[in-house]
Amino acid sequence: MQENPTRRGILLAAGATALIQWPKVSASMPQWLPIAAEEAGFATDLDARLDRAIAEKRVWNLHGLVVVRNERLVLERYFEGEDNVRGVGPIGRVTFTPDTMHDLRSCSKSIVALLYGIALALRDTGHERR
Repeated sequence: MQENPTRRGILLAAGATALIQWPKVSASMPQWLPIAAEEAGFATDLDARLDRAIAEKRVWNLHGLVVVRNERLVLERYFEGEDNVRGVGPIGRVTFTPDTMHDLRSCSKSIVALLYGIALALRDTGHERR
């Protein structure tokens, strides 16, 4: 066992731990009960704001968006659009669903970094999630 783990090793361990402990569910499965946006602390017009942002081109190339707060499903939307696969190139227009396989690319690094930050914050506060 290494005495001083590398940053990469810590990130890999954090990501692996999160994936092992993450619930094995799709957002569309009934385990996440829906909750109104305002009940979850969001604006009541969350759907309309998303639609407006897309129409005004402030958000583009969005394939799907799932918002979960406190294990309750606030918003789940999927879109249609052009997609690419790394090493293959453009694959045409895709209608995205909860079950559509997706090429995440750099998104994975962001998720692992977020989980690492959460783990550090929990450690610093002495909080252990059970």
